[in-house]
Amino acid sequence: PELAQLRWLLNRGQGLGEFALDRPASFNEVDVADKPQFIRQKPKLSREDVKDIEIRNALRLAALKSVDRRIPELLAALERAERRTGRESYVVFSSDGGFFLGEHRLPYENNWHYGAATDVPLVISGPGVSQNAEISAPVANIDLAPTLMQMAGAGDGVTAAIDGRSLVPLLEHPSVADTSWWK
Repeated sequence: PELAQLRWLLNRGQGLGEFALDRPASFNEVDVADKPQFIRQKPKLSREDVKDIEIRNALRLAALKSVDRRIPELLAALERAERRTGRESYVVFSSDGGFFLGEHRLPYENNWHYGAATDVPLVISGPGVSQNAEISAPVANIDLAPTLMQMAGAGDGVTAAIDGRSLVPLLEHPSVADTSWWK
């Protein structure tokens, strides 16, 4: 359905509606004098480059929306399994990395240290997790393994050093993030 809606919007020529590209101030920057040499050497994105980025972004958003439609069904199946087994579950949503869509004149890249590539979503729900809490403490993908191990009760017998730090204390008590998390 999303692809049909996207085709309809494109055929009307009146923009991409809910599939439109967000354009932060860093999108196709005019002044890149404060950026590293490799960015300063890049020309501004052409009109065709921007159109290509917009279409690719719209297709990505349409694909994600089709996944979103299935989440209630997935959660309902998880709830049925929990009732049947008596075991609670965690739901974790994240990403392996962000993606540039024209920020700093960078189309289709993700290997530079700017927010577009480094800031990714992380949503966790489950037993003991504070509901609707937003935690702004910096965490990293490296923290996911010890977090998931602690949630699964699998870390107790591990004697080897594990990189990262479990996020469970933050999830259970979000106020810890403001006081002691990174001290």
